[in-house]
Amino acid sequence: PNGAGKTTCFYMIVGLVQADQGRVLIDDLDISHQPMHGRARAGIGYLPQEASIFRKLSVSDNIMAILETRKELDAGARRKELESLLQEFHITHIRDNL
Repeated sequence: PNGAGKTTCFYMIVGLVQADQGRVLIDDLDISHQPMHGRARAGIGYLPQEASIFRKLSVSDNIMAILETRKELDAGARRKELESLLQEFHITHIRDNL
């Protein structure tokens, strides 16, 4: 039913929304405080149905836009993380594609 909290619950599971209480577990691993990329490594991901709002950005720029939200990383650490992610997901060859 509408308003039951299904979307909010899902957003908490994938890490888009911080839970007020409780824990998020996957295979008995507490991922409650993991960032989205950490949850993705544990097997939880989110791909919205609507087109990206970043359609005019390259693959690298899209990833960097998200990495910019990680205030604990300075510019050099963000660039290093970008390179790591491009390699991990085998997408270095499309890094400049829109």
